[in-house]
Amino acid sequence: MTERVLVELTNNSEYQSDYEELNREDIVSMLDRLQAYAVAAGLEDSYFKMVSTIEPYEDYPGPVQLYVCGYRPPTAKEKEETLVQAETQTMATALGIPYYDACVLIKLEKRGKIKLGDTL
Repeated sequence: MTERVLVELTNNSEYQSDYEELNREDIVSMLDRLQAYAVAAGLEDSYFKMVSTIEPYEDYPGPVQLYVCGYRPPTAKEKEETLVQAETQTMATALGIPYYDACVLIKLEKRGKIKLGDTL
């Protein structure tokens, strides 16, 4: 199976108040608009997500946020970041240190402040 990245297009969200009355055409139009964003972003297997925007401290419902999600192939930068994270986790496990500390060691080595050498 090929690698895919989940993308949530929240920038193009639709917000619906519980006070609005929507007919079928309004809903279809809204979903078509969101689907067009997904196609333009190159997403595959797209689907829609509805999320409540109410905060825990609020006593009244907020608008419902509707947005589209889907999958796309990872970029070269994302692939590189995944490899770096895996290498960092391997180093952290090998040295028995937290992931954050392994990140610091790698940054210090890249800056030339320390030399890890063959400690792994």
